[in-house]
Amino acid sequence: METDGSARRSIEQGRRPMPLPGAEHDLRTPLTTILLGSRILRRVGKARQDAELQEVASAVEADAERLRDVVEDVLIATRSSGEPLALNPEPLLLERMVSHAVEHERKRRPQVGFALRMAGREAAVLGDETCLEHVLRDLVATAASQAMPGSTIDVAVESGRLTIAAEARASEPATGMDQREPDDSQQWRLDVCGDLVDAMGGRLSLAADVGSQRISLELPLAAGD
Repeated sequence: METDGSARRSIEQGRRPMPLPGAEHDLRTPLTTILLGSRILRRVGKARQDAELQEVASAVEADAERLRDVVEDVLIATRSSGEPLALNPEPLLLERMVSHAVEHERKRRPQVGFALRMAGREAAVLGDETCLEHVLRDLVATAASQAMPGSTIDVAVESGRLTIAAEARASEPATGMDQREPDDSQQWRLDVCGDLVDAMGGRLSLAADVGSQRISLELPLAAGD
């Protein structure tokens, strides 16, 4: 993955391998409980017309979803640091998967808009479904977290290529419920995405300038497309 011509930073060097089978279960199980519990409480709050309960439950749910994404990044980073990633490439419809990622983020961040454009006919790409879902969710979330409130993020898909362009807000201290992430946090997560895209035979690049950012993803087309 290229980032403005600068050398790509590696994801921690020389760490001890994590015992992944046990760690994955220990990390994912409580997160699933928290997510399900917060959703139940949110519905209960809505049924009882308890605005405070709905607000608290929604905040817990949002943070649990964000933590789940971070945990998945950590697990992937740890796995890829020890040995090459073993993926299961198959034909996937990129347009549909991008649409799902955008809709997921649209609900999480109503303060920004999304303009989704599909050009040409729907084409199948080669990739690992679980990994590609994770990459798309991270890329859309990265753009949304840095976008100007009230702005519209342009998401375009054409022949196995995805481009996300956004008007980025100026760097300043986050306050209140601001959900922006520090640059270092976003960088290592983008590094993880880069590792996954590389393993799928694709290319990921990021171009950032004052007031704007552009993310580009290209994946190999499946045979016949």
